[in-house]
Amino acid sequence: MIPKRMRSVFSKTSEKHKGDNIVIEGKVVCCESDSFEIAIYGIIKNGLLLGEYLTPDNNIVVMNAQCKKCGNFIRIFDSSNDGYGCCDNRFFSNVMPITFNCKKCGSNNYSMNIKYEYPNKNELDMLGINEPDNAFTWIWITLKCNNCGKTYKNIVDIETD
Repeated sequence: MIPKRMRSVFSKTSEKHKGDNIVIEGKVVCCESDSFEIAIYGIIKNGLLLGEYLTPDNNIVVMNAQCKKCGNFIRIFDSSNDGYGCCDNRFFSNVMPITFNCKKCGSNNYSMNIKYEYPNKNELDMLGINEPDNAFTWIWITLKCNNCGKTYKNIVDIETD
């Protein structure tokens, strides 16, 4: 259970049951490479305990990636289109994400780890969700700068329902 548009670039590293939910974790890989330029839309906040994280701007958070090897564009997450609450009301936002450069070294070369949390399949069936692969209830995205090693742990940490 991974969103359809992510299947070709998502390499699953673990699947764990958390109560009735399933958490699937993996790396984003394109061309056997994990080097991506990242663009974001939202407001970056800096918490003492959480570090830097992305919050909605006009109720929208977007993260895009572009493979540094082949140039492939990947819409990683769009809060207008992705997740449990969007399954029956689908549209991509028309915002313009901006480049996210590393705060430590200024690079825009990241590797990426994503975790999706899905509700129990019976719940999805009972609710008549047409696209269960896109019906994740939570998403966490961690970026690691491939230049200096700075990690942006859970820069995206969003409940989608």
